[in-house]
Amino acid sequence: MKNKKGFSTIVIIAIVAILIAIGVVMAVKKGANLNIYNKQGPQVTQTQQPQASPIQNSSDLNVTSADLDNTDLDGIDAELNQIDADASTF
Repeated sequence: MKNKKGFSTIVIIAIVAILIAIGVVMAVKKGANLNIYNKQGPQVTQTQQPQASPIQNSSDLNVTSADLDNTDLDGIDAELNQIDADASTF
């Protein structure tokens, strides 16, 4: 009976080895069909920005200076604070 018990262990090991070999072959064949890299790459588009009007005289400079002075910088970080709050929930 001891010979039969040892023989069944060898058969089980052989079956497991064959199943592993089949799995490896299938994984290699399936892996060859996978496209891991995007060959097209990201689409980059360039947009034409409107040209700023050139400053011709001192009144244009004063208008530009007033526009810069009236720019609201207080709310510049409001969006960053919202992003931080959203990220803290992860």
